[in-house]
Amino acid sequence: MARLALKLFGSYRIALDGAFIDELETDKARALLAYLAIECSHPHSREKLVGIFWPEQDEAHARSSLSQAVYQLRCALGDRSTKGTLLTETEAQTREP
Repeated sequence: MARLALKLFGSYRIALDGAFIDELETDKARALLAYLAIECSHPHSREKLVGIFWPEQDEAHARSSLSQAVYQLRCALGDRSTKGTLLTETEAQTREP
């Protein structure tokens, strides 16, 4: 499995297997990656994540923003598959209400 390294204090840096990644377009995507890395011991629902990162948006826009942030992370990490990779989703997380 790939080794992901984050530097969160000072200038934000991401390295994947020793190669630096500078492709995250938004601060929210960077913050989401940091949060998921720090809180990796358990899964997080979409509802919780949109409440944390996009509380000012209505639910539809917040979910869209979360989807865009996850897409940015997957592209930057070369992690476009949803099974057995750095970012994973459980069946319960992918179901729409």
